Amino acid sequence: MRIRIQIRRDTSANWASTDPILAAGEWGLDLTQKKVKLGDGSTPWSSLPWATDPAPEDVQEAVASYLAENPPDDSALNAHIAATRPHPNAESGKDFSAWFTAQTV
Repeated sequence: MRIRIQIRRDTSANWASTDPILAAGEWGLDLTQKKVKLGDGSTPWSSLPWATDPAPEDVQEAVASYLAENPPDDSALNAHIAATRPHPNAESGKDFSAWFTAQTV
């Protein structure tokens, strides 16, 4: 199952005229300025700061928020990991199976 993430986007003029409130973790792209804002669920667009260099924790929180509302179907990912998992003793002789298990979503 493929997951498509789309960022809400519009021109500066349209953002200014509608001044929407972005949901918590929702990204809004200003196509005119090529800048992004990150919603908090209560602040209008015009009052949100630009997120030109979002802090890693902000990105992580936004992704976690999205995934909490839209849980992925892990079956395809887990099947891929199982099919591509290296042999436990491949090359280095180390067993990587615990690492791959920990990487499953």
